[in-house]
Amino acid sequence: MSHYSWIYVVGIGLITGIGLIVGSVLGVYSNLKHSTISRIMSLGAGMLMSAAIVELVIEIFNDNPKVVSFAIIFGSMCFSFGNFLLSKFSAANRKRCGECIAQPNEIDNPGSGIAIALGTVMDAVPESLVLGMVLKSQGVSIPLIAAITIGNAPEAMSSSSGMKLAGRSVVWIFSLWFGLAFASGILTLVGYELHALLNKNFVDFIQAFGAGAILSMISEVLLPEASHDAPPFGGLIVASGFIGILLFGFFA
Repeated sequence: MSHYSWIYVVGIGLITGIGLIVGSVLGVYSNLKHSTISRIMSLGAGMLMSAAIVELVIEIFNDNPKVVSFAIIFGSMCFSFGNFLLSKFSAANRKRCGECIAQPNEIDNPGSGIAIALGTVMDAVPESLVLGMVLKSQGVSIPLIAAITIGNAPEAMSSSSGMKLAGRSVVWIFSLWFGLAFASGILTLVGYELHALLNKNFVDFIQAFGAGAILSMISEVLLPEASHDAPPFGGLIVASGFIGILLFGFFA
């Protein structure tokens, strides 16, 4: 069991938010093509997949397979249901770059901006909460922090590009991502403090729940952008991201 100051814990969460800020700046100003964004998204998807399976699930699964299995399914189901509801308010394509599939604009779809913001927050919450819990239970996990930080960049990049093409202002776009980066620090602290209030079964449940939500997010939000028009070697890039996090943890 690790003990860190709240400033340190929030700081770790804010580090992962750097990926959101860097990605949003690139999305607004770089004018990258869909083919490039999709490949970067593939890399991020592979990294997050590795983090969800290896860093969050494997160790606790061996100790508590029934609870962990149920929690993964339940977390995945909750995210999918939330994503389904948001899709009814034009937020299904919140991580699309806009070149391949256009994001909704506020004129044709009033309220879609709020739905996109809510969906973006929903995508980030599981990562930050489980990061805080892992900080408490296992200490600093460099591979997990790296996977979340680097994985956040292509999400923000693709989404910001799509928001810009949909006519949303630069102030609105940056306010969303900078606010979410700050919230990442607070949510990491929430996960850290929550760990101390729960017994091991509940801790394992919430950690596996977060992993299930992340896996659903990868499948429903990231991979559609990554695989659109099937850019060459997309699967290889996903696998490279997956093994990259494993190697990072091995040598770190």
